[in-house]
Amino acid sequence: PGESPFRIKGNGYRGHLKYVQETLPGGGEAMKDAFEDPRLKEFFNQTFLASSFYDVIPLAHAGLICAEISGMSFYDFVYERTRHQAEEDVRGVYKWLLTLLSPRLVSSRLTKFMAQYFDFMSFELEHSDATVVRGRLTGAPFELRGWITAVFEAYYCHVFKLGGVKEYAIE
Repeated sequence: PGESPFRIKGNGYRGHLKYVQETLPGGGEAMKDAFEDPRLKEFFNQTFLASSFYDVIPLAHAGLICAEISGMSFYDFVYERTRHQAEEDVRGVYKWLLTLLSPRLVSSRLTKFMAQYFDFMSFELEHSDATVVRGRLTGAPFELRGWITAVFEAYYCHVFKLGGVKEYAIE
């Protein structure tokens, strides 16, 4: 834990730990006790700084453990946890997202923002006009694609809804 080249801002870990403490039976200690590798428990015991980057693999692994503890599917747990993160973000440090003037700006800026949340992702704009913003997120390793899919769908859908975007598609 802590050594992969794929990293996420500490805000993702902070949000995960807060959500787990509030919703998981047994809270964060139950999650840490369920780790088979004691290095994971040690990794999660550190203080996560919101804007610093940390290995994302332990966070994705924690999603598996927490889903099992909560009796949810991996996708459903990660989706709900991320939806909660999006709500926290847009009501807190990223509330500027909701001050954007149009759904188009919400769409175009959110993709760039999310690509910065992860240091291994990038956004390539394919098309943009008055009603459509189309682009491609690249850089996700194969092993994280299931987790990344749930994260991006939950985050986008929630922020789009709050930002007034009425029609969108995520593939």
